[in-house]
Amino acid sequence: MVFGRVFVFSAAYHLHMDRNPLPRISGVSWRPLVPDDAVAMADLHNACNAVDRTFLTTPGEMAEEFDRFGEDANTDSIGAFGRNGEMLALGWSLVPKTGRTEHRAFVWLLVHPGVRGRVEDELVHWIEAVGTNRLRSFDGELPCSLYRYDIYEWMTDEQDLFERHGYDRVRYFTENP
Repeated sequence: MVFGRVFVFSAAYHLHMDRNPLPRISGVSWRPLVPDDAVAMADLHNACNAVDRTFLTTPGEMAEEFDRFGEDANTDSIGAFGRNGEMLALGWSLVPKTGRTEHRAFVWLLVHPGVRGRVEDELVHWIEAVGTNRLRSFDGELPCSLYRYDIYEWMTDEQDLFERHGYDRVRYFTENP
């Protein structure tokens, strides 16, 4: 079990953002995520857990993301795959269809420890653009925000990454033994 503070970061909504190109890395191809990627997504998550000390997940848990947000996965998600089909990174802007007090886009990012430092900034920008443009499609007067959850207090590189992109800490949770 992981104990400590878990931060929630939030950034201001922008009226429109263009998607930047994804980084070109030799031997890596980018494509939207599909339900058949659930095993590779779990493998990536668990490889990140070995370094980030977060939590383990199963392919079934990853498949549930497609049950909740899969109808937009073709446009709102991206995965980086190596020559052998292993997933090296994923990004997904998870946008619930309705909000009561605000419309939110949840920025989900996983980068394999072996390729960190080469894709994060471009991938965050890509995910933000997707989320921002999806939020723009909502009618009404509710405010719109981008959020990134599950950044533990010892994950300082990821905290720095999102702060570079204009995110602020808006909440944290304390887990007690």
